[in-house]
Amino acid sequence: MTATVVQLSDTHLSARHGYFLANWRRVVRRLNQEPPDLVITTGDLSVNGSDDDEDLAFAIAEHRRLRSPWQTIPGNHDIGEEPGAIHLGQPISEERLNRWERIVGAQWWHTDIEAWRLIGINGFLYGTGLPAETAQHEWLERTLTAAPGPVGLFVHKPLFIDHADEPGGTRAFTASNREGLTRLLPAHDVRFIASGHLHQSTQRTWNDISLIWAPSTAFPASEPHPDARPGLGWILHRFDGQDHETTLVEAPELDHISLASLKHGGRYAFLYQTPPSPPDLGYLADEG
Repeated sequence: MTATVVQLSDTHLSARHGYFLANWRRVVRRLNQEPPDLVITTGDLSVNGSDDDEDLAFAIAEHRRLRSPWQTIPGNHDIGEEPGAIHLGQPISEERLNRWERIVGAQWWHTDIEAWRLIGINGFLYGTGLPAETAQHEWLERTLTAAPGPVGLFVHKPLFIDHADEPGGTRAFTASNREGLTRLLPAHDVRFIASGHLHQSTQRTWNDISLIWAPSTAFPASEPHPDARPGLGWILHRFDGQDHETTLVEAPELDHISLASLKHGGRYAFLYQTPPSPPDLGYLADEG
């Protein structure tokens, strides 16, 4: 029997900055009409979960509107950023990781569906030197070795944009931070790596592993990669035995919101610095 997994990403939900909640409610309504077997959100659930308990709690409360079981992994807006790739001014820390675990749950996990093992990890731990970095990588090695069949890996940032030897940075893993994964993953039956972060979608191949970028449900990339699509939506994964196929689902009912306009044409560097704009929950009652 075929199993279906919907990969959402970069939902950017917030109790303080509710710009994207209407889009999220439309996604929930659509998915709840024919619920998949599992929903996985590949990070950036929030606008400012790195520093705001209410943002993370709000994002989790909104995910509970889904009728499907769901899993999630952290993004840089949720727990801060890794060494060598600081953009938002919020470096990863024990305090930020503890906030995630207290409000959301595990930073890494696995679940088996059909013949597959699906694994979610916190890619921002690499290069931190924190105890959780070693704990996660050792767990990942054991979990890959014990996998009953092919593996799909979910992580927020792509390993790289174009080439595995590129320096990387804020848009993908840095070269040093990806090294442990690029050595480990090809040694196991990893069939795909699914990521978000870039607010655009494409699929390519590295070492016979499919690299899948999921779009955002919040706002599209302003300058997409030439080989990618910047639309809003999600990735539908279908599993049938050891077979796996993906479909990009573009959702025309989602509003294409301009990030530049939200930042008042450059007056604010980051969304979490913009004036409060709480969502009108009464107005959104009919959106799911």
